[in-house]
Amino acid sequence: MLNQRINQNWNYALHCSGFMVILAFLGCSDPKQLPMPSPLTRFEAIEHYNNNVKSIPPYRAQISKWQVQFTQNDKTEVHQDILGKIIYQPDSPGQHESFYLQADAAAGFGSKALVLGADKDEFWFFSKPASSGWIGRFEHLNKPCMKEFVFQPNDIFDLLGLKLLRQNLDGQMLWSYKVAQESYSLMQLTVDMGEDLAHLKREILFDRRTQRVSEVIYYDSQGHRIMHGHLSNYQKVTEQCYLPGDVMVEYVIDGSFLKLSLRNFKPYKKDLSPLLNISRKMKSIDNIYQLDDLCEKE
Repeated sequence: MLNQRINQNWNYALHCSGFMVILAFLGCSDPKQLPMPSPLTRFEAIEHYNNNVKSIPPYRAQISKWQVQFTQNDKTEVHQDILGKIIYQPDSPGQHESFYLQADAAAGFGSKALVLGADKDEFWFFSKPASSGWIGRFEHLNKPCMKEFVFQPNDIFDLLGLKLLRQNLDGQMLWSYKVAQESYSLMQLTVDMGEDLAHLKREILFDRRTQRVSEVIYYDSQGHRIMHGHLSNYQKVTEQCYLPGDVMVEYVIDGSFLKLSLRNFKPYKKDLSPLLNISRKMKSIDNIYQLDDLCEKE
């Protein structure tokens, strides 16, 4: 019953925040409109993606507009406003990324309506619309003792384009590849526990002219889309790096979505630790769930 409640509230809050999509990016160059180039090979496409990940600097961006739509108890709710910020710092070797997202409302839920944070050890998410928060440790992800929840933080970083793509695992190729007239796609294949056949888990679509990511799609084991991210209006971060200014994520099953407009991308040189330490203490949230409390008792 507790897992069912946590799953329901986590799913509700994710629909409120849609943070899975918020920043999926890549494309750290700004080529002019050119004739259609010859397509990259699969290995060249993976190398191009990974080189972009490595070139992303610590940065901060303003949220100039955000809108979420979600359904709960057969009722559709819409929330929108014009305030917020995102801060990202690349990880050190062997550590997780430091990441902070804060969506504010001028009225109603006020400051910190939605907060997502992560450091090298922990992740946390708080949602005022859902009156709930969740905290867990990365070391316990995928363990039986971890309470169930909809979306793992490592998948968030994958969706945001913040993690390198591995080319193979134990000698098995992880990526398939296809080229279309205007785009090319990298398709991540996975084999679930107890299964023999691989199925499509994630598809990353690139614009062939710009070689920037335009869409990221997640699939279930039956091949049905479960989440679809759209990325456009890339903005300058440094002379070498551009990130998407318009981001939309769609939860295909129920039509929930989040739209973000980002601006003023700038390199971020401050220590993010104090802000992260403050953000994990949300006194205005009624229900806080420790996702891995059973792990601590083992």
